[in-house]
Amino acid sequence: MVVRCTQKLAKKLKLYPLPKTDTSDKGSVWYSNLFRVFGTQYIIMAESQTLLTVLFPGKGITDLTTFGEAARLQIVRLFEQMNETAALGTKIAYDKEPPTMLAAQDRSLLACLRSITSEAKWMMEEGRSNQSEIVSELMSEFPVQYGAEMDTADSRAFRVIHGEDVERRREPEN
Repeated sequence: MVVRCTQKLAKKLKLYPLPKTDTSDKGSVWYSNLFRVFGTQYIIMAESQTLLTVLFPGKGITDLTTFGEAARLQIVRLFEQMNETAALGTKIAYDKEPPTMLAAQDRSLLACLRSITSEAKWMMEEGRSNQSEIVSELMSEFPVQYGAEMDTADSRAFRVIHGEDVERRREPEN
C-alpha cells in the first residue's frame, strides 16, 4: 500500500525527508495528513481515486509500524461498514505489509485533503466526537473539488468499486 503523506506527518513518523518520486501514481494511493484539535493529534487519510476517508487519533503512532497498523484497522472498518470488503486489495489499495511512504506531491489531491481536513477539524471543534459519524458525513454530504470535478466521496467510491467510469456523468445537452 502506497501512502503519500504531508511533511508534518512524515516528521511525526520520523521519516522526513521522504523520497522524491514522480507523481504519476497508477491506481489507488492513499494521501494522509496530521492535524490537531484542542491539542489532540489526528491522522486523516483519503484514497486517491474515490476520496474515501478514514480518521483516527494520532496518539501512540510514532513510527511506520504503528501507523500501518492503525491505518489498516480503520480502512478495514470503513469497508466493513460499506459492505465492500471484496474491493480491498483489488480496486482499493490495501495489503498487510507496512506501507510505502512517499512525499505527497499531487496538488489537486493535496487541495482535496486540505479541504477534507479543514471540514473534519471544524466538525470536531464544534463538539462532534464520534469519528465514524464525522467520516460518514464527510463522505456523503461534503462535496470536494477534484480537478474539474465536484462530487462526494461515497458516490465516487461506488463508481470505482463497481467498475463505472469515475468521471462525473454529464447531462445530455439540449
